[in-house]
Amino acid sequence: MRAYRRLLGKPKKLRIFNVSRVTVSRILRENGFDPGPKRGHGTWHEFIQRHFKTIWATDFFTKTVWMMRGPVTCFILFSVHLHTCRVHIAGMTPNPNGIWMAQVARNMSMFFSGQPVEFQPSHIIRDRDVKFTEHC
Repeated sequence: MRAYRRLLGKPKKLRIFNVSRVTVSRILRENGFDPGPKRGHGTWHEFIQRHFKTIWATDFFTKTVWMMRGPVTCFILFSVHLHTCRVHIAGMTPNPNGIWMAQVARNMSMFFSGQPVEFQPSHIIRDRDVKFTEHC
């Protein structure tokens, strides 16, 4: 998707509806910006292949656990090493707030530092879940 198409939505948030794609594209070009710049060298597939042995992916899944007071939905944070498919359960909580996430990030850092070099992450893939705060 070209950059000017994404920028086109910004004036609409300010209730300015009469800006066209051509206008945004022209303004970008006049200020030295390519409307569709190259984002980097190579493709996403090439990036994955280059770093495959040191990429981990992390996310949450939920599980309902029966407690004394009844069922509770717990959030389980896990990481997967893409090359070996090793799974590490980082933690489980019914309330994944920022304090808990920061502690889990510290624990994961210690876990990774204790791993052989080939399992230490160079990149961690995650989604934009609001549970991932700026502290982790």
